[in-house]
Amino acid sequence: MLFMVFGFVWLERLQRFHVGTVILRHKFKLYAIRDSLRDRVIEGEVKSSNWVFQYLDSSITKTISRLDDLSIWRVAGWMCWYRPDRSKFEELYNQLQKELSKPGNEVLGKVYVKYIAQVGHLIWERHASFSGSLKFVFKLLRAKDWLKARSRQIVKFLAEGPETSTLPEFIKVCR
Repeated sequence: MLFMVFGFVWLERLQRFHVGTVILRHKFKLYAIRDSLRDRVIEGEVKSSNWVFQYLDSSITKTISRLDDLSIWRVAGWMCWYRPDRSKFEELYNQLQKELSKPGNEVLGKVYVKYIAQVGHLIWERHASFSGSLKFVFKLLRAKDWLKARSRQIVKFLAEGPETSTLPEFIKVCR
């Protein structure tokens, strides 16, 4: 097991040469998503006073600013650090989903899906050698469902966690 961990770390080091290009490409894709969101306001499809718009706009911007140091290792650390707050994040996420499902917020829902998908693509492309090796190992162990669940959990955390999201600023959870 220890050998596998060292192997993954070594593969990650080799991948570093490619990471700068990957990050830059995903920054531009996130800028395009944010610009399309702002275009919806200019075209009158979305109101700039809508808190979901403000959340998406500020979270995409915050994510772009953190892209250079965003890695699967850092996300794993954040998930451990914020573990005691998991129920709070679930409440925030549920409130956001409820708001996105309201009539008139379909455009915002589509932008949210694009944002989350882009962040997910970044994480897996940035760690292509690691994720490829992990996928192989998990196929051997027949644990693909576990990997999929963790992937969804990581991406969901990035959308709601305070390191890359401003969702807690827009939803005040009553305790």
